Amino acid sequence: VNVARGGTARMSSTDGVDLKSPATSGCTAAHAIDGKASGIYHKTCARMAISTVEANPWIEVQLPGGGGGRGHRVWSVEVWAGMRRCDSVKYGAKGGCGQMEVTKESGPLRITLQGDSMAAVSEEGSEQRQRTYKDQRLVYSWDDINMEGVTSVRVELPGASRQLAITEIKVFAVHPDPDYVPERCAQDLDLYGDDCATDLRMDW
Repeated sequence: VNVARGGTARMSSTDGVDLKSPATSGCTAAHAIDGKASGIYHKTCARMAISTVEANPWIEVQLPGGGGGRGHRVWSVEVWAGMRRCDSVKYGAKGGCGQMEVTKESGPLRITLQGDSMAAVSEEGSEQRQRTYKDQRLVYSWDDINMEGVTSVRVELPGASRQLAITEIKVFAVHPDPDYVPERCAQDLDLYGDDCATDLRMDW
């Protein structure tokens, strides 16, 4: 089940205007766990968590029921990349709109598993607590993790003058509470957590 849907999120900074609530503080971290895995940042945002242009921007998802060091047995993590701001931020000669940059030149994307008592479940499970990507992708998938005791997941862009743009972070795990009911999908009230279909509509 995608346990991130029932968690909370925070990030280093926020930018932009929320389409649904213009008076709010912008493209907040909560958009990254709302079940809507699409979006384009064009002066406004409706489904993305976006930082300002800063050094080492990050977002962190606190998983539900992860207190007291108990955590979750995590199988995989998906980070859905968003489109960076179109109206004012320019990156070199390209400029204009484009996907959040993750390249050898601009800098990597890093996913970190966090928890006080994490441990690989088996020899086949990954013993890595961190994974770094240096290529452009729509979805950054970290599979076959099999790590227990995970209480939160952190995504960051190391480097100067970078802008984090995330449409969704999904953390698939065995929930420690047998009575846990996953959050309903934002797109369809008949679907749950990890069964959410990707919404491909663009927000202009």
